[in-house]
Amino acid sequence: MDFYESKRNLRFLAVFCMVLVLFFGGFAYLAFTEEEFFMAVFFFLFTLLMIWVARQSVQKVLGHGPYATTTSSHLILYVMPDEKVDIRWEDILDYLFYEIKGNEFLGLKLANEETYTAKMKRLAGLNAKMGYPMFNINFRHITEKKQLLEELDRRNPNVTIQFEEGSI
Repeated sequence: MDFYESKRNLRFLAVFCMVLVLFFGGFAYLAFTEEEFFMAVFFFLFTLLMIWVARQSVQKVLGHGPYATTTSSHLILYVMPDEKVDIRWEDILDYLFYEIKGNEFLGLKLANEETYTAKMKRLAGLNAKMGYPMFNINFRHITEKKQLLEELDRRNPNVTIQFEEGSI
């Protein structure tokens, strides 16, 4: 069963990032002309980050692939448009719902996290450093939320979904 991200939310994110690119690109130029090189570099680096985020969002909007797929043996996450992570059902120990500034996530606690981090090393490592599960489903962007929860429960009935205090 396939689960898709909301194209409307992704379009909004791409447009918002492009506005930030113009805004902070202008600040970088202004800081450079005023010979504030530290601020120019800071704004330029932030502009590059927003270009990357906008590019990822546009790729997801233009792509026709799912965000998550469930099969009889795996949960497949397409965290980045071109990269997927196949997670075996038996490796999922727990699900954790949590919220960060209005964004809802469904974190996956895995038995053998090291075997899955090779492909998504930077992103998974960043999540771990911040104290979150290495792999997450951005629940806010999923269009079929109820069906996804039912499918996760059906595929892995021995694992319960925990809710962090203050979320959902």
